[in-house]
Amino acid sequence: MEAYIKKHDVKVGIIAVPETAATDVYEKMISGGIKGILNFARVHLREYQGTVVTNVNIELQIENLFYFVNIAEKKQKN
Repeated sequence: MEAYIKKHDVKVGIIAVPETAATDVYEKMISGGIKGILNFARVHLREYQGTVVTNVNIELQIENLFYFVNIAEKKQKN
């Protein structure tokens, strides 16, 4: 992965792997030169060596989505 990142000058990556693999993938991305990571794995990754990390809790986002859909439906019925 590191060679591919360097060869193609990849700057941003997405992690969507099981939590047991997330740290390894993260380290490989950093080694390759990735500067921004969107992390969907169920492990919190911290910024390292100037790499920007956005951790996304997809479960919480889905829960929020259903909450707001239910609120909108209730408003439409009233």
